[in-house]
Amino acid sequence: MRDRQCGQVLPLFAVMLVALFAIASLAIDISSAYSAQQGYRTTSDAAALAGAQNLQTVGSRAVGPTDRTNARRDALQSLKNAFGATGTGAGACDPAAQIVSCELSGTPIRANITTPLAAGSCVSCDPNRSVQVTVDNAQFSLSFARVMGIDHWNVGVSSVAGLFFSPQYALITLRPPNGIDTGSALGDVSVNGSGSLLNIDNGDIGTNRSLTSSGTVSLDTTYSIYHFDAPTPWGASPPEHRITSFIQDPKYPYPSSTGAPGTYATMASARDTPANCQTIVTTWLTPDNGYKNYVPGFPPTPNMSKINCYRPGIYNVQLNDSSGDLTVLEPGLYFFRRGIALQSSLIGGYQPNSPGVALVVPQDQQFKNNNTGLVALNAGTRVGGSSGVEATAALAYDGVTPIVSNTTPAVLMTVIVEWDSRCTVTQPYPSACDDNHNDTIKLSGGSSLYLAGIQYAPSDNAALAGGNTGVGYVGQIVAWTVTYSGGTTLNQEFLGSSANGLIRLDGACTVPGTPCTP
Repeated sequence: MRDRQCGQVLPLFAVMLVALFAIASLAIDISSAYSAQQGYRTTSDAAALAGAQNLQTVGSRAVGPTDRTNARRDALQSLKNAFGATGTGAGACDPAAQIVSCELSGTPIRANITTPLAAGSCVSCDPNRSVQVTVDNAQFSLSFARVMGIDHWNVGVSSVAGLFFSPQYALITLRPPNGIDTGSALGDVSVNGSGSLLNIDNGDIGTNRSLTSSGTVSLDTTYSIYHFDAPTPWGASPPEHRITSFIQDPKYPYPSSTGAPGTYATMASARDTPANCQTIVTTWLTPDNGYKNYVPGFPPTPNMSKINCYRPGIYNVQLNDSSGDLTVLEPGLYFFRRGIALQSSLIGGYQPNSPGVALVVPQDQQFKNNNTGLVALNAGTRVGGSSGVEATAALAYDGVTPIVSNTTPAVLMTVIVEWDSRCTVTQPYPSACDDNHNDTIKLSGGSSLYLAGIQYAPSDNAALAGGNTGVGYVGQIVAWTVTYSGGTTLNQEFLGSSANGLIRLDGACTVPGTPCTP
C-alpha cells in the first residue's frame, strides 16, 4: 500500500515541477517586458516633450504647418537618439506629414508621431497644440517562455505632450447657475438676431453658465470657451472646456472720489467755457481721424452751439444731450451718480498716447445711448479703424495715479459700474441678488462704438444692441451677463500680454481609463 502511494506522488511532483518552471519562466519574461515598457515610456515621454516645444509660438497661439513639421522631426530625432537607430526605413517617416509605423533602422522599434490630435485625444491639453508619440516593438524577444511555444510579444506605449494655457479672457460673465441649470436658454452670454456678430479676437470666453446664440459668434480657434455649466450648444469648434469651479470676480480696483475737482448739481456748472471747448474740438476732433463725421457742422466748420465740453468730477445730475449734439469729456475721472442718457455722440479720451477718461456709474443707474451717433472712449486716433493710437489710462484726482487694473501688465479701465454686494459668485445662487436689475451699460440705436480698455460691471448686466455701423470695438468686458442683439457687430480682445503656454505631459495614454488612440 505504501509503495503504491509513493508511485503516485512522483508523477504529480513531476507535473507540478513543470508547472512551477513555466510560471517562473513566464514571470521572468513578464518582468523583462515590463522593464522594457517602462524604458519605452521614458523615451516616448521625452520625444513627445521635444516635439511639443515647436508648438510654442511666441506672442501668438497660432500653429502653422512648419511648426508641426518641426515637432514631428524633433520627436523622431529624439527616438532615434534614444534607441541608437542608424536612420529610418519602412513606413511613413517624412515629418512633413503624420509619421505612421516608421521603422527605426537597426532596431526592432516602429514609431507613430501625430500632431495635431483628433478631438478628445487628450485629457486636458489642447489637441491642436499637442504631440502624441507611440513606440511599438512587435518582436520583443522572450527567453524562458519559449518552452511554452511563445517566442515574442508586442510591447508598446504612447505618450502625449502639449501646451497648456491659462485662460486669457476677452469676455467674462459671472452669473452662477440658479439651482440646476441644464437648458440651452440659460446663457449669460446671448447673441441674438441673424445680423448680430460677436467677434472675439485674441482671447477666450469665460462664463459661469452658458452661451446662447441665434446670431454669429466668431472666436479664434486658437482660443477657447470655458464654461462651468452643462454641455453647451455651440459644438466642438472652437475648443470648449468645462471648468469645475466658478470664474470669480477679478476684483479690479475702484477709484476713489476723494479730492474731486468739482461736484456738479447742474449740467451748466460742469460745462467748460465755449472758448476752451472750441480749442479742444479744432485741435483733436476735426482732423481726418474718424471723429469729424460726428462733429456738428464739420465740414466746413464746427457748430459750437451743438457741442458741449465737460470737466471731470462728481455729477449729481444725469449727463444728457439733445439729438444732433456732441458731448465731449475732457481728460480725467468722472462719477455719474445719476447715470448717462445720450441722444447723440459722446467722445472722451481723444488724445492719443495721453491720459484719457474713466467713467464710474452706480449699478442702479444706466449708461445708455438711444440714437445714432458715436460713443468713443479712450479711442485716441484709433476710432473708425485699426490704425492710430489709443489714449492711456485716466488719472485719479491726485493727478498722478493711473486708473488701471491690478493685473500684470496693468490695463486702463474705461467704464466702471459700482459693485452690488447682493450679487456674488456663490452657490447656492444668491437669492438676494436682483437678477432683473438695470442693464447698466446699454448702448444701442445704431451707434458707432469704440470702448478701449476694460468695461467692468461684475454684478450688472450689459446690453449692446441696435445695428452698429461699421465695425464696433470693445476691450475686455466683465459683467454679470452680456447681451448682443439687433445686428450688432463687435470686436473684443484680451488686453494683457499673451503668455507662452506651459509644456507638459498629458494624462492621455498614461493614466488608466484615459483616452488613447495610438
